[in-house]
Formats: sequence, structure tokens, C-alpha cells
Amino acid sequence: MPTRSTPISQELCASLQLAPLSPFAGAAVANSTAHDAFWRLPASERTRREQLLRALPAGASAVGCPLPPILQYEAQQPPLYYVLLAPVYRVLQNEPLPVRVFALRLVSLSIASTIIFTVYRIGLLVLPGPGLALSAALVIAAAPGLFIDICRVGNESLSIALAGALLLGALQVLRRPAHLIHWLLLGLLAGASVLTKSYALAFLPLLPLTAILAFVRTRQSGPRIALGLLLAVSITVVSADWWYQHVWTTTHTLSGEQMDMAGVPSTLHDRLAAARAVDWQMVLDLSAFTHIWTGGWSFLVARAWMYRFFEAAALLAVAGFALHLGRMVRATAADRRLHLRTAGTILVLYLLLAMCAVQAYHSLAAFLATGDSTAIGWYFYAVVAAEATATAIGFHALFGRGWSVRAMTLLVALLATFDLYTMHGLLIPHYTGFLVQSPNGSLPAFHLQRLLDPDTLREIVLRLSYLRALPPSCLAVLSPVYVLSTISLAVLAIRLSLRTRDPMPARLSPESPPTQTRSE
Repeated sequence: MPTRSTPISQELCASLQLAPLSPFAGAAVANSTAHDAFWRLPASERTRREQLLRALPAGASAVGCPLPPILQYEAQQPPLYYVLLAPVYRVLQNEPLPVRVFALRLVSLSIASTIIFTVYRIGLLVLPGPGLALSAALVIAAAPGLFIDICRVGNESLSIALAGALLLGALQVLRRPAHLIHWLLLGLLAGASVLTKSYALAFLPLLPLTAILAFVRTRQSGPRIALGLLLAVSITVVSADWWYQHVWTTTHTLSGEQMDMAGVPSTLHDRLAAARAVDWQMVLDLSAFTHIWTGGWSFLVARAWMYRFFEAAALLAVAGFALHLGRMVRATAADRRLHLRTAGTILVLYLLLAMCAVQAYHSLAAFLATGDSTAIGWYFYAVVAAEATATAIGFHALFGRGWSVRAMTLLVALLATFDLYTMHGLLIPHYTGFLVQSPNGSLPAFHLQRLLDPDTLREIVLRLSYLRALPPSCLAVLSPVYVLSTISLAVLAIRLSLRTRDPMPARLSPESPPTQTRSE
């Protein structure tokens, strides 16, 4: 169970020498070939490499591969995701490497896709009406940056699914705080989360927070709630204590991550001084655009103005969420009751603040290790369930029920359009050699009408099938299915908004505060 970086395997190193890589990834691999150079190779050489890769045996040797400097980042991670996917890999271990990678990616995508249904269920408990709940789920389904993050072999997919399930589990506890089975499930989810990603340690205070909210909500069942909390905490500790004891003993950190280990000798004074020296405005900007969309480890980016639409939507949602919090405090004080939606909003807020703290800590650790002010925004997808729910809450506070659904519809339409553009205007042209990065990393404009040229389209399909587990005929079928599915998300959101009206004040539900207005 390695927690420090470990040397990359011979098989993986050999495969990286045969396949085209991004300049960032290729910088760490001797004798590698970037995408731009790869597609300039003769067709016979590309065919030779494909045949060698598909026939690559496990443990194959690599020529000139400097093993010690090349390190596996995933070896620093907690083990649960890799334990779960090990049986899949074992079944396919005799298949060509591209088939194994494709299968593991498909399993990872399937795990993470459960977040769509989780968000819908959370919305039914927290949001005022099923229309907003479905809109929040559609936002998740249309987010292109999220699916770039989870369509790979990595533990982010499981972490995203578990963090959403953790929030849903806490809401179920709030509904029935005296039922120990819900506390049991909450403890299991918390233990699984911290065994998937170390940043989930920041989510653990959700357990006592849930207990406090449950007690305030019911004003009874105090012993059962205390017993439930003890059960959940005990299960979490038993599940993960063995791993983190080992990590702490080995690295003197809780994460075992290379950036964190690089800052271990730093004193508290050094860390505070570094925190003052970090360019937090740059950190925020990098967090925003790498969270909205970045083209994987090639670090492709769209036009800067395109990100502004989503940043404006985020600012609107934050303003609305803050407005909702103020109304919520006043309504709770007047009603002297803590309703489920109010308690759920508090849990959503906690997860978002916890992940902001994690992002800040990671940026500080990176600054101590490298001296650079940087951030990785796709880590924030861990709380995408809370993020989508908070967006819906904010829009509802600003616009009311009907117009908030329409605002969410506009967001879904923008995300779907952005997805289709980045896929066909950036990713596919770049990875097939039709769009070459300049020395400064920028990309020229790709005219989408080139995709309508039969010869160009045929060549693109053939190149996309290179080194992949799917034949060109299958890709030719799946491509229009993907386009139609993406468009259908926007169509479904539009139909939902047309069917949603701002209702006249109606009888309030038992879970709604009597002082609640239509805009709340």
C-alpha cells in the first residue's frame, strides 16, 4: 500500500512511448511523441506502433525509460477505488491494454453517473418543487468539464458519487434521526469517502453537524441521536483508521500527497508567511476556469469570454444563495422551528465551504513545494451535488419558482452548447492532428464546416479509433448518438421550463416555514 510516489510500471512506460501524448505528459516520458508530431509520422509507423501496443505483454520493457524519476501520482491515493476496480481488471488482464483502459474508464463513468440521480433525490428534499430538482440534475448531466474529469481511470469518479451519497445520507438522517439504520449507512458512506480521497476528511464534521441539526429539528430523541452519531463515527474510524495511521507514520501528513509532503518541514510561521505570499486572485481565476472546463491533461482551454458566462451565473447563484440564507435565518427565528429544507441548506453550505478550504490548502501546499500560485479546479467536482443544489437555491431566491427553472434551463442550454463546441471545435481536432498548438500553448480557430467534408470526417473517425477499444464503425454510430443526447438535455430542460409556472400562494407543506414566500 504505497503512499509515496512509486516508480511507474515497465508496461505503462512502454505504452506511453508508443501512444501519442500531450506535451505536459510527454515531458516526463523519455522517447515520447506529442500529438502534433505523432500525426506527422508515416502511416506505416503509426500502424506499427498500434500493433506493438495491442500486443504489449504485461511487464514489457521500455527502451531508455528512466524509471526512478517517473512517478505514479495514483500510488499516493487511498485504496478503495482501486480495490473495487481490481476484479474488472483481473477479468480483462489478458486483453490488449487499450481494451483494459477503455473498460476501466467505462466502469468509472458508470459509478460517477449515479450523481445525476443522487442530485435529483437531494433536490426533492431540499428544493421547492420537483421542477428545480430535475433542473439541477440536468445541469449535472450537461456539464462537460465534469465528464472529462470522470471519463478516466482515477478515483475522482468514486469520490464524486460518494460525496453526493454522503449528503443524501445526512438528509435521510434528518428525516428520521431516531432510525439507527440511517446512521449506520451514513457512517459507511463517510468511511468509504475517506478511503477514496483524503480530502474527504474535511467532510467528516458533517456527522456531528447532522446530529446537532437533527436534535434542534426534533427537540427529542436526544439519546437515540447521540447513539446514532456514536455508531456513525465508530464505523468511520474503524473503516479508515488503519490507512491514515499508515500514511501518517510514513509521510507525517494525512494525505500522503507529494505536494503536501514537500511542505512537511515548514513551520506554522512559514505556512502563514506563504499564505500571505500566495497570489489568491490568480488561484481563484485558475480554480474557476479549470473547474468550468479544461481539456484533460493537454490543458486545452476555450476562449476566455466563454468562461465569463458561467462565472456570471456562479456569481448570481452566490448572491441568491446569500439572500436565501438571510431569509432563512429570519424565518427560522420567527417560526422557532428548523425545517428540513433549512437544515439541508446548512449541510449544502458546509460541504461547499469545506471544499473551498481544501482547495485553499492544496494551493498553499503547491506554493510551498513549487513557489507557484496555482489551483486545480476540477477537484471541486467532489461536491458537485451541493454545488448544483446551491445554484438552484440561489436562482430560486432571486427569481421565484418559474423563472428559476428558466434560469436553470438557460444554464443547461449553455453547458450543452459549450460541450458540443469544445468537443468538435477543440478536443477532436486537436487529438486527431487537425488543430496544432502554437509554442505558447494557444490553439487557432477550427472551422466546424471542415467536419462536413466527407474526406476530413472519414479521416477523423479513423484517427479517433486509433489505439482505442472501439472500431471506426462503432464510433461512427456513437458520435451522432452523443450529439443527439446532448441536444436532448437542452430540449428536456426547455420543455420543463415551459411546463413550470409561478404558482399563486398555496397551502404550505408541513416542511415549509409559515413565513415562506413565493420567492423563498
